[in-house]
Amino acid sequence: MNAVQFTHNYKIKYTTKDEKYDSLGYWQVGNEKYSSKANALLEATRTNTGLKYHFQNNTWKNYDWSQPPKQNLQELYVERAKQLLDKYDHVALLWSGGSDSTAVLKIFIDNNLKLDEVISYGMINSAVNEKDKTNAEVFHQHDRFKTYIDNAGISFRFLNMWDRIDEVKLDDNFIDTGDLRYCFDNLIKVQAGYHTDPKLMQLAHKGKKVCVLTGLEKPRVFVENDNFYTAFIDILTSANVYPMLYGGNYNGVAFERFFLTPDLPNLYAKMVHTLIDWFEHNYIGYKDFLTYRDFFQVDKYYDIANQVLYDWKSQDNWTLGKHNSARFCQKYEPLRTSMPEFDLYQRWSDMTWEINKNINPKFVQPYGDFLPNYTKFYKVRRTTDYKKPNKAQQKLRLQQIVDKLN
Repeated sequence: MNAVQFTHNYKIKYTTKDEKYDSLGYWQVGNEKYSSKANALLEATRTNTGLKYHFQNNTWKNYDWSQPPKQNLQELYVERAKQLLDKYDHVALLWSGGSDSTAVLKIFIDNNLKLDEVISYGMINSAVNEKDKTNAEVFHQHDRFKTYIDNAGISFRFLNMWDRIDEVKLDDNFIDTGDLRYCFDNLIKVQAGYHTDPKLMQLAHKGKKVCVLTGLEKPRVFVENDNFYTAFIDILTSANVYPMLYGGNYNGVAFERFFLTPDLPNLYAKMVHTLIDWFEHNYIGYKDFLTYRDFFQVDKYYDIANQVLYDWKSQDNWTLGKHNSARFCQKYEPLRTSMPEFDLYQRWSDMTWEINKNINPKFVQPYGDFLPNYTKFYKVRRTTDYKKPNKAQQKLRLQQIVDKLN
């Protein structure tokens, strides 16, 4: 493959009063702001500078994190669900079967609040079926939750992106259209995914207010110098956010996060305080565990967060396991190994590695993903020295959580 000169520099026209750009997040190099992380990294490489990640600054910069919202978490979950149903005529939950999107599904169903539909996506063809890695997680979870969804009177729809694969074109404009992970399914979702889904577009063109709803995102909390902090990490908060969305509703289809939204900041703040309270009262050594590090015990943290925030049990989950790389993960291997004549995957792989060659290696992980970036850290409150459980009590409490998870 010939070297590609990536010179697009997909900048956004941004002002601090523009809530759309602020709510989606962006990267800044010098005075320039980018909706494409790759372009921001190319500019940081060219100028030998760093980059900053900004997310919902207008919402959080003056927010009083020190005061936990008075409503309980369940009340705020219901308020957010009703808020979305009031705002839109058609709410489609994008359901992966994971903890966040399943929590959203349960919030609606368990409170008799009806989603218009649940959508999952994948790729099925003559060589790749429901049991292959590409689709296994979605279909396994669908089989487990099918009766629950059906009994709520909610329709489930699987978007087989292979049906429109001929519409997918690959050129160096991909750098301007993919989200920050540049996964293979990014390429397809942008051109043949839910934002260009004929049913959703038809509803929008009839004047209906339509949204695709995601489960993003549960909080990260940290301890530094006896203070609790929270911050937003781009690989989570800007996942599935495509530059095309910065112009507003794309094809009339809006993008909404359930938990993390400027429309109800108290919800996310309550999640932060709920996690902090749990760690203070239940986890000996929480200060060390929550100390900011580039790498920490991700699985353990999210197992605890899922149980505390969602009452999520491990038997509700089925996964192929964590991937070292979000970009080159195992779920797309069947497209390469079972379909040698399908060259789109290999051309995409070649292009993403070519992008990386033009970026300073200090911004790239060994397996090809971009290193994550955090926003500024927001101080929540001081730590409190409660009477801690002794080691036997903590062991019992942690075992109770493990039992629930299993």
